[in-house]
Amino acid sequence: MNKSTKNTIITTILVGLIGIIFFKVLFSFILPIILFVVLMSILKGLIKGFDEDQDTVNSEMLENNLNENSVENIVTLNLED
Repeated sequence: MNKSTKNTIITTILVGLIGIIFFKVLFSFILPIILFVVLMSILKGLIKGFDEDQDTVNSEMLENNLNENSVENIVTLNLED
């Protein structure tokens, strides 16, 4: 074996080991943390509700507005052939 082939084999082995270490760290440390954070945010949204910013409308006000304006809001359309 010449020196170039030996260096190529050592480089290939080192790159393989670095890749294995990288994927072990990724899948055993970083990915579970990301999945845990995503799961917690989804559960928090399900428990508290996603639409907290919406204002609740009083049903009495809504009914009064419908009764008062019901005559004024009627629109008639005449279709001409």
